[in-house]
Amino acid sequence: MYLKTGDVIAFKGEAWFSDIICAVTRGDVSHVGVVLEGGPCPTIIDATGREDQNGVAIRLLDDVIDMYPGRVWIAELSYDAYSMLDTQKAKAFWYAQEGYGYDYRQAFTCGLDLSDRIHIMATREDGSRWFCSELVTAGFKAGGLLPCIIAAATNPVELLRLPLYSSITQVKGCPLAIR
Repeated sequence: MYLKTGDVIAFKGEAWFSDIICAVTRGDVSHVGVVLEGGPCPTIIDATGREDQNGVAIRLLDDVIDMYPGRVWIAELSYDAYSMLDTQKAKAFWYAQEGYGYDYRQAFTCGLDLSDRIHIMATREDGSRWFCSELVTAGFKAGGLLPCIIAAATNPVELLRLPLYSSITQVKGCPLAIR
């Protein structure tokens, strides 16, 4: 499989918090990252709140898949979506975010749809820290693929349900079709 900038990597971990994320988002995915550089040794960027990587980091995809304790899928951008994405602008955006912190509050708010349900926590994009799907979606927005989306209101399941992908292929873990 040849990966290219913008292909999304989806994860479902084995820890209890992955189960909680899947339950509140009503899906099978608890985390996402995005391919920065494709080719024979692809790199991804993602934002996590884990102790060993708290915030935004760039990593080799093969290392991530090898070390990840759970399921992994690759969502390949469709030809039309890839054609609409200005990869240079998206990559410039994503590279500039490396080292930023993880946005726990916004991830919690987005995951529970609290901003839509009770209107006490406004969904806002401040760019000072990121959660996983917010980072990916904001890069798509910077690259012109999703110009009107609110990145801070997009959870991993919603990102994968957008009509952007030609295929979603599981590459690790017990077989499970994403819902």
